[in-house]
Amino acid sequence: LEPPLASLLLRSGVGGLQRDPPRMECPSPTKGAGTKPPLPLPQKLLRGAIISVLLVVHFPAVATLALMAAALRSLLHPVKTELLLYRPVGEAAQMKVSISPDGTLNILTLNVALTEFETMNALNGLRSSVSRCPELQDFLLEGLEPTPELICLQEMFSVSMRHALVRRLTSRGYYVAAQVKPASPVGLGSGLLLASRFPIRHVAFHVFTRAYGEDALARKGILLAELQLPNQQHAVLCTTHLQACGPDEVRLAQMKEAASWIQDFARRHQRGHPFMFELLAGDFNACASAPGSPLHSFVGLAGGPFRLLAT
Repeated sequence: LEPPLASLLLRSGVGGLQRDPPRMECPSPTKGAGTKPPLPLPQKLLRGAIISVLLVVHFPAVATLALMAAALRSLLHPVKTELLLYRPVGEAAQMKVSISPDGTLNILTLNVALTEFETMNALNGLRSSVSRCPELQDFLLEGLEPTPELICLQEMFSVSMRHALVRRLTSRGYYVAAQVKPASPVGLGSGLLLASRFPIRHVAFHVFTRAYGEDALARKGILLAELQLPNQQHAVLCTTHLQACGPDEVRLAQMKEAASWIQDFARRHQRGHPFMFELLAGDFNACASAPGSPLHSFVGLAGGPFRLLAT
């Protein structure tokens, strides 16, 4: 697990969180840990030759199945579920969570980079998702003190690993919201997931109107959860993953769009009682605290929509 480039932004004019939370870093795992020793060159060549022969022999059948799968995905895509909401199970459903007397909340945001396409891991210099997923679960639930009440994850692309993580989170008393619909029949979802020890009253997702290059293959946007806090208070927790490549203008446009959408949600849903806080956390692919960056200029605007908490 490598510390992500992430930030916490509190919408200006909203109370609740008054100070930066302490920074926590998880050391990178030992290089090569959990990996198998490389195969000798003759075995690699033999394996490659066998796979090549099988592909040639079975190509017509494989191609037919691939076309059928693509057609089926295209037919089902319009009716796929956009959002999933999970609630605590078993004894964990009876757990009550309170806010500390000084109002402190512990929040974690992390780009987990979990995908079912191991080629992406290899290109990014990461070990396989299968080997890292159990470590991530242990880190989230056992490796932090105090345990975070709120968790924001990015790049949770793997369906099977999302299910495994959700099972553990809900067994520990977390409510979990995830955006799961892909951008297209051959694209990816947003990879965004929120977990909260407090009940989630409402979940929403907004798709960015601008994306660039390969990032357009994913459903880039903002995942939002309205939380039910103790004493009948409410709050808004959001996470996003901004444009990774391309010009800064795209990231800036996405941040402005996020601010506008979150403000609009607050106006429509606070029911006469201001939210305790409206928090945006995630991987911004830019340093919001670096002078000269468009993101810094936007966040640092006097009377602007956000106040930077941590980066």
